[in-house]
Amino acid sequence: MMLVLAFVSGCSSRPVALPDRAAPAVKAEETRIAALLSSNWTLLGVPSVCTVRLLGQQAGASFVWANCDARDSSSSASVPLRVVGPKVTKPDDGAAFSDTVRELFPEDLADYVIANQGSPNVRP
Repeated sequence: MMLVLAFVSGCSSRPVALPDRAAPAVKAEETRIAALLSSNWTLLGVPSVCTVRLLGQQAGASFVWANCDARDSSSSASVPLRVVGPKVTKPDDGAAFSDTVRELFPEDLADYVIANQGSPNVRP
């Protein structure tokens, strides 16, 4: 019986409370990161327009979901990112996606992002 209880408690995770997008500090950080992504061509390699959803912050890092569209409509990206100052890090694609999200994000946010990739809750 103890083994079953330990397994069940190990599988449950606390719910993630996403930042309130109406809060001035959250709006400011989303605006800062969107401008950073749009100006430095980080995701697409071409001039782009980006929107972001702040998912959380920890130890000087911001964790966001970004949607970027090339200004010339040649490409787009929708991806979770870790942003520390001007440094932007994105997870690998394909089979390595979940593992690199777990490396880049705090455990609770990583689990949330992986489980909710298609959810409008994580999108800008």
